[in-house]
This record gives sequence, C-alpha cells and structure tokens, in this order.
Amino acid sequence: MKPASDIDRYFDDGWWADAVDGYRPRQAQQEMAAAVATALSDRQNLLVEAGTGTGKTYAYLLPLIVSGKRGIVSTGTRNLQDQLYLRDIPKMLEIIGVSRRIAMLKGRRNYVCPYRLEKHLQTTSSLVSRLNQANLVTVREWSSQTLTGDLSEVIDTESASDWLPLVTSTIDNCLGHRCPQIDRCPLYRAREKALVADIVVINHHLLLADLANTDDAATSLLPGVDVLVLDEAHQLAAISRQFFGHRVSSRQFAELTRDIEDEVVRLGREDDAVLQASNGLLQAIEGLAVAWNKMPSADVVDLFTEPEARAAIETVNLALAAVVSTLDSVRARSREYEVLCQRALKLTDSFALLTELDPEMESRRHVHWVDRSPEGFGLHLSPLSVAEDLAAFIGAPDKAWIFCSATMSVDGQFDYVRAQLGIEEADTLQLQSPFDFSRQVAGWVPRIEALPGTQSHTRTLIHDICLPLLSTLPRKALMLFTSYRALHMAAEMLAEHCRLSCWVQGTASRDALLRQFKDADKGVLLATQSFWEGIDVRGAGLSLLVIDKLPFPSPGDPVAGAIMASMDADGGNGFRDYSLPEAVTTLRQGFGRLIREETDRGLFVLGDSRVLSKPYGRAVLDSLPPIRWLQDLDEARATLEQTGYGCE
Repeated sequence: MKPASDIDRYFDDGWWADAVDGYRPRQAQQEMAAAVATALSDRQNLLVEAGTGTGKTYAYLLPLIVSGKRGIVSTGTRNLQDQLYLRDIPKMLEIIGVSRRIAMLKGRRNYVCPYRLEKHLQTTSSLVSRLNQANLVTVREWSSQTLTGDLSEVIDTESASDWLPLVTSTIDNCLGHRCPQIDRCPLYRAREKALVADIVVINHHLLLADLANTDDAATSLLPGVDVLVLDEAHQLAAISRQFFGHRVSSRQFAELTRDIEDEVVRLGREDDAVLQASNGLLQAIEGLAVAWNKMPSADVVDLFTEPEARAAIETVNLALAAVVSTLDSVRARSREYEVLCQRALKLTDSFALLTELDPEMESRRHVHWVDRSPEGFGLHLSPLSVAEDLAAFIGAPDKAWIFCSATMSVDGQFDYVRAQLGIEEADTLQLQSPFDFSRQVAGWVPRIEALPGTQSHTRTLIHDICLPLLSTLPRKALMLFTSYRALHMAAEMLAEHCRLSCWVQGTASRDALLRQFKDADKGVLLATQSFWEGIDVRGAGLSLLVIDKLPFPSPGDPVAGAIMASMDADGGNGFRDYSLPEAVTTLRQGFGRLIREETDRGLFVLGDSRVLSKPYGRAVLDSLPPIRWLQDLDEARATLEQTGYGCE
C-alpha cells in the first residue's frame, strides 16, 4: 500500500491513459485524492466541494481501494449507485490490479420478494387485476434466472409503482426468518454479501434508515466499516428529516387492508369478521381524507379539532381497534395473520401519536403537519434540525466520514452544511471545476416585469424568450421549472407554438424520458424537482438550459416555513440563513446539468430578474461559475446560433 503522500503517482498517465477514454491528469483530482487518503489514514472527517469535471468519483475511490480499509460509499441517486457498482469500482480494481470484495445494497422496494410474488400469483383477490397478473408472470419468469433479484433488471420500477407492492416487501409485512422462502430472498442474500464485503455501495435513504433504526436492511453494516464516503452530501439534511421524525400515510392503511383481504382469500374466505373490519378501516380512512380535503386550513389544530374532522379521526381509531381485535383472534391460523396484527398495532400507535396535539411535539424543535391530496394524506412530525441526531454518528472517533458534492459551500464557506449536519471536526477542501466556463457558457437574465411564479411570468418567459430561442436551437434544450403549474403551462404553450419534439416530466418515467431525450437528434425536455440534480445528459448535445425562477423553498412547505420561523424567533434571519442558501445550492445543481464535458457549449437563461434588482442578487450570481453574461434576446439568439454551440 502506498502512503497517503504518494497517492498522486496513481494518476500518472501510465496508469490511466489506456484504460480510461479521454483521461488526462487533473490537478484538482489529485489534490482531492491526496486529501481523502490523508483523512482515511488519520481517521479524520473531510468536507470536499469538487466542481463539475473534477473527477471526484475516482478521487475518492482510489484512496479507499488502495487503503485496504472497509468502507461504505453512499450515493444520492440509484443511477449513481449502479454506476459505481457496475462500472467505476470494477474498472478501478482492474486498473490498479487489486482484488476487493464489493457489494451493492438497495432498499427493499428494489428487490423481488419470492413469497409475496407467489402468494399474489395464486390469489383471486379483486385487488390483483388481470393486468397485474400478467405483470406478475413476467416477474416470475425473470426471477427464475436473475442473480441479483433487482427488479430494475426487468421492469421500470418508477412506472410500476401501483403494483410493485405485490412483489416487494416492507419492514412491516416482511416475515423475516419465519418466511418459508427466506433461502430464496434476494434482499437477505444481498445483505449477507454486504456484511462480508470490503466496499459496500448503498444510497442515502438506506444509510439514514439504518442510522435511525427504521429498517433492518443494512443493520450491522456500520460497526464493521472504517470509512463512509457520502457522495452528493448536500442532500443529507433534507433526507434525514424523513427518518428522524415520525410519519404515517393513508397508503400504509390501504396496503394493510389489501394484504388482509389477500390473506382471507388465501385461507378460503372463512374469516368474514376480519374482512369486515378491514373494509371498515378502509372506509374510515377514505372518510377522513374527504373531511380533510374539504377544509381550507392547513393548520394541524384546525385539522384535528374541527368537529367533522375530529369525528372522522375517532372513526379511524375505532376501526383500527376492530382490525386489531379480529386479527388477534385469528393470528394463530397463519404467519401472515400474526404479522398483519403487529402491523395494525404499529399503525394504531402511530396514528394516535400523530393525531394528538402534544405541546412538546409542537415545540420549535419539530413541525407537525398534514400532507393532503386527492389520493390521500400523510401525517408528519418532522425535526427542524437533524444536526444533533447526525452528530452522534459523525463524531465517532473510530471512523472517517468523507462528504463530497459539487455544491456544498455557500459564499465560499462550509458553515451552512456544517450546521445542518452537525459536523464539528472536519478538514475542508474546495476545488474549482477544470472547465473554462467563461468560454463554454454564456448567460442571460431577461428582464420580465411580471412577478416570478405567476402565470403572467410563465407566459412571458415562454412566449417572448423561449420560443424565439427554440426557433434557432442547434440541438437540444432542457427547461427546469420550480412548480408543476409552470411546467404544465409551458408544456401546453410549446405544444401549440413549437414544432420541436417535447418530452414532459410525468408523461413517462424519468429513466424513459432521459433515454428518449438522449437518443433524439433535437428537442426539448421540460421537467421539475427530481430533474434538477442526479441526471446526466452527457453526450446529448445540450445547447440551451432554461431555469424559470430562483428555486427558493416553497412558501407553502410546512417544514421550510417552520425552520425559517424558528430562525427568526432565535434572532436570526430565516430568509438569509435558510431560504437563500437552499436556493443557491439548488440553482447550482440545476446549472450543472448544462456542461458535462470540456467540449460542451451552451446558453443559460435564468428567467428571474430579481437577481438584477434585489440585494441578494449579486450573491446568487456570484455563486455560479464565471460565465459571460449577455444583454438582450438578439445577443442570446446570435450566441446560440454560433458554430459549435451544442454541436461539438
């Protein structure tokens, strides 16, 4: 093993030039690799911001592999997880010429559950439709040949969300070691492989579920590792709030009643009382959803005390008690009934906790809120800060934690991410992108009088700005929106006035849209939310990126609102200390979709002229790489038309 100070010799041309297409030595990559090697050697924590094109993946993988230490690499997206396990780590092991045991572990919903698959193939329940039966047969044929049990091999799991629960397990419905098909369980096989691997590739949701002890899929991994590398670490705080709080949804009740019906059918339809209690619970949940959706107020005090809503809550409590009672009376008949009874008890406790107005829960440490939609509801108790929860793990002296991202600093400092994640002791490293943005990117902020976020603003942006630019588009454009309302309005206008092919988020799965977009010669992709980061359109010929407005947290987001209110109450400034840093981080992520290679050229349009008039505008623009700013539409069109933009 090479000492940390010698790690840079692995980046010599002789090691990589023949093995990695287009490789050339990058000073920033070598600096990051040396810093990671030192952190591993000294068991220290490290925060690294590495700009796009730095090569940060190899910069953290190389020292981890060479060190011989056991490690976990956690990613922000499933695509990056697959890329690391299937391509990057094997390639690096081959180049260096060493052997390491590697494993990949995903969440439960990614693996087929043989027991639930066979059970639903055999049932005649009304909940298993003819179409679903055909899907189940496809999965069964694949499952007899797969080596991993990873459902992404055979189906688009995003598009199959309606019937996916029929062939996967959850922590609630898994029979565990009592399952008759435990020996065939892909999840347990993946878990056993991970327990003995030198490097395990997981994702942030699975890591945080393990830290918060809310799932058993990764249990016992952490004590045995020396280092944790967290890629796309800027996502951690937001994801952590999902696991260090409490939540329950109407979907969980629907899945419970579906599984009860399936078990009653499987056992010969003899337990009418169980089925009646289950149907009563489903009706009670639907009644509560109707009552809440009729109420204009989003305040939990109103939602829990208004007479009709309170009556509906009590009806759910009574229905849950009936389900628990009837399941308890038959639990000896099957393993499933026993597990279903435990699930019903757990939901009873969670629902009672989350529908009570406890003064301690309403403190400034948490926000208590209800998410309502035509499809159902979710009850949440979310911590405003996860710093204390995470600090208990990150501060452990026996492990090195490596946090890296292309967007982790705010105004050149790491104070914001430190405070969010509870990181007290850590070295920091900030590395600029090797791309020449001043040559590769031109930017324009059109002056639009309408307030960003209004229909008038969206209409002006599309009609007066985007349509003229798209008429001269060399190849492809990506348009990112901060709301579905703006997305759909833009899609309707382009469908009427633009002759280019358009792909719109929501019309197909994310993976399918990206494949179609990349394979086409020309066109426009319109998206929001999940497309702002974690997607790579490298090689797609992207020449235009439009972001409709600054991505401030939604004013209707109860968590964001509570965080800012808490900061204000403590004498701070919620906008300056939370909303603005969040917007800057998201904007930088969205901007990062445009330039992925040194040969890329593009035009960036930010449709929010507040950056030209508000006091915070300069800080927002300075957070972006140094690009050449344009003045008007004619200059933007001429720039877009220039030879080489989007066509190299």
